[in-house]
Amino acid sequence: MKTTSADFLFATPSPTAGIARFFDFAGGYDIYNSSATEAEADSKALYTDWICVGDAFRAAFKNALPEENR
Repeated sequence: MKTTSADFLFATPSPTAGIARFFDFAGGYDIYNSSATEAEADSKALYTDWICVGDAFRAAFKNALPEENR
């Protein structure tokens, strides 16, 4: 089953970016995912939250079924 996470507003650096960040004393390397407006960011976050809730419900219902019906 595909899982969805609500981390699109957070930076997800690679190992190389982590090493580069170690040498970034001025703090100029901090890049975060952004949206054009606050309303757009809120709507993306709300949408992703509900997708995660739906995923949790699907997993719960699937686990509640008898083994032969899964």
